[in-house]
Amino acid sequence: MRTLITPGRLYARMSADFRRVCCERCTQCVLPVPYTAEDGTWQLGEMPGECERCAREIQQIVGRYQARYDLLDPFSPLVVARDMERRATRH
Repeated sequence: MRTLITPGRLYARMSADFRRVCCERCTQCVLPVPYTAEDGTWQLGEMPGECERCAREIQQIVGRYQARYDLLDPFSPLVVARDMERRATRH
């Protein structure tokens, strides 16, 4: 089971990782904000198109974090419904 994390904390962790690996010449590449997708997983907003290297680094970071964390967004009805379903199936 993956660890639940709020969008703000997830963004802070991923952003710190991204800043460690983004290319030196980038001053405009910004990590997109995570959000709950319709399928109940999380993903990021629009990826930066200015720099292919940074976009690749972001994709690698997202892959690592998606394996570790589920997004806990108390304001998202998708997350609430999914969590309730998980609890109902645990016996």
